[in-house]
Amino acid sequence: MKVVSNSSPLIILARIERFDLLREIFSEITIPDAVYAEVVVKGKGHPGSIEVKNSNWIKKEEIVGMEFSKYLQNAFSLGSGEAESIVLAKELSADLLLMDDRRARLAAISEGIGIMGTVGIIEACYEKKLITDLSTIYQGMSNKGIRIGEDLLNNSLKKFGLERI
Repeated sequence: MKVVSNSSPLIILARIERFDLLREIFSEITIPDAVYAEVVVKGKGHPGSIEVKNSNWIKKEEIVGMEFSKYLQNAFSLGSGEAESIVLAKELSADLLLMDDRRARLAAISEGIGIMGTVGIIEACYEKKLITDLSTIYQGMSNKGIRIGEDLLNNSLKKFGLERI
C-alpha cells in the first residue's frame, strides 16, 4: 500500500506518544520535502521531529508538480506541506493520504485521492487491537490540547459502541 502523509498525523501521534501506531499499520510512508521541512527542520525540538528524522520507514520525496502545488495553495488556501502532500499522492498514485485539515481534505477528495485522518488511523489501530482503550486515547489528545470536532469524536466512539468520557 502506498501511503503519503501530511504533517498533522505525524505530529499528533508523536504528541500523544503513540507515533509507533503509524509503523504498526503502514510499512512505509512517503512525505514531501515541505512536510519534512515543517516537521523536522522548523519543528526541531517539537513532537514528531526526532521520530520522523530517525524513521527508516518514512521516506522523503521531492515533488515534480510545483505548479500544481502553487495552484492548490492559492485555490484552496493551503500551506505548502498540505499542497505538496496532495501533489505527491497524485504523482505516486498513492492508495492513501494521511491528512486532517478540512480544506486540504476537500482538495484531495476533489483530486480523487483517498484520505484518512488521525482519528481514522486511531480507529484502524483499535480495530486491529493495537490499542485497547479508544476513549483514553481521545482523552489524551484533549489533554495535550489537540482539538477533535465533537461530531467526529462522538461518531468515532459510537461506531465502536462506546460513550464519551
